[in-house]
Amino acid sequence: MKYKLKKFVAYFSKHYHHVAMILVYISYILYINFSSPFFWDEAWSYMRTLDWMIHNKISINPASIDPEISRAHPLGFYFLICSFSRIFGVSKEFFHIFMSVVNCLLIFLLVHEIINIRGKILGVLILVLVSIQEVIIVQLPFVLPEITIASLSILSIIYYSQKRYLASMIACIVVIYIKESSIALLCALWVYQILEYLIGNKNLKSFMILLLPTALLIVHFMILKYSFGWFVYPVHAGFIQHPSLSIIANNLYIIYHFVFIEQGRILFTYLLLLLIIGKTVQIIGQRGSISSWASCLSQKKLYLSLLIFFVSYLGFSATNFLMTRYLIPLVLLLMLLSVFLIDDLIKNLNFKLSIIAFLILVTAWKNFTIVDEWIDDSKFNSRAMINVHLETVKFMEKSVSRESIINTHFLMQTCLTKKYAGYLEGDTFKNVHIFDNSFPANFIILSSMEYNDSIMDQLKSNQQGNYFLLKRFSSPPAWCEIFKKK
Repeated sequence: MKYKLKKFVAYFSKHYHHVAMILVYISYILYINFSSPFFWDEAWSYMRTLDWMIHNKISINPASIDPEISRAHPLGFYFLICSFSRIFGVSKEFFHIFMSVVNCLLIFLLVHEIINIRGKILGVLILVLVSIQEVIIVQLPFVLPEITIASLSILSIIYYSQKRYLASMIACIVVIYIKESSIALLCALWVYQILEYLIGNKNLKSFMILLLPTALLIVHFMILKYSFGWFVYPVHAGFIQHPSLSIIANNLYIIYHFVFIEQGRILFTYLLLLLIIGKTVQIIGQRGSISSWASCLSQKKLYLSLLIFFVSYLGFSATNFLMTRYLIPLVLLLMLLSVFLIDDLIKNLNFKLSIIAFLILVTAWKNFTIVDEWIDDSKFNSRAMINVHLETVKFMEKSVSRESIINTHFLMQTCLTKKYAGYLEGDTFKNVHIFDNSFPANFIILSSMEYNDSIMDQLKSNQQGNYFLLKRFSSPPAWCEIFKKK
């Protein structure tokens, strides 16, 4: 018995990082509802494209599908999921399990690379920090590519800084075939390589390697131009071509607040600032000038490459259409840079581990005890909204004719009219309109997801006394109300 215990302890001490990964995945499995319907962009955009591919043609060619369905995104993400659906079948459970497995494997691969660079202890601490981020937990099973993009992009940067060019290019090419935000990754790689060249690394081979993913991205845009007459989907192009200063300023505020403040990350921000100030003072004291930062960064190629990617992705996000989940790469980079700086600047191991443990506890407390009122697909409250919408659809299926005229918001229209959204058990509803007062609606459905006072005021002024509250479903902060015509 003692021999077996010693053997177990010896194995655990050697492979505790693998045990940590297994425990993290088990925790995710216990939290995730794999039979959950799809939410927001999952429901109306990504599942629509997947549904079309599954029933028509699986292809990676962007011209093979109506851009009104695919939004002219690269099709690699859809191609991969649809290919596996041919093996495992099409169901809500398959989509959520597939995304959970892929995202977990990529996070674990990222942690594995950090372990190789910084050691097991730091790798496990980063794994825990990343795993308790609210946006990561929520997005993990969603049929959305943001965690995949973030993990592969950072892996590509790490590989490139280590001169593992083949691995870097594979990761980069996969990102290119997932979404146009790969532009930020390519820009970062080019800038890093040019700086390397200027510093003294005259290796032209590394320049040549970058030409392949760049060419593939250009080919994607050329196919769109040849097939549809434009390089970028017109709706998306509007955000890029006319990024007013007010839009950029608003996006920068959203980025600042979400990445550096929300979900317990404000402590990382303060700590990062203190560490940067401390490092600056140390460099000035040792070498005599702030310009020594440049030589310091050149010696720490991983720092330099990650910082360049941070700035590149920040600029891309500020000048494009923005949702908080798009900022997952910046959240991961904040975690990595903070922990790396702690590791480099604090020499006492116990003090170092105590600081990181404190960050983990505070972040966990913030994320698991405080409920945010603003519902979003990067927050835990999205689950409450999904459940409330599901209850609403079930009630409508049991109590209302499929031919009834219904006025509601966009997402509820998708839930009631599209089987692929995952809410309907029977036939779809035939007459569901998005808050159109020209239709004599039999029912009006409001919810906290797309609620605003102007809609409510308009409904009250135009239809005061004509409707009564039939049913209300609530799971704070989410709610949904069904009004019936008298």
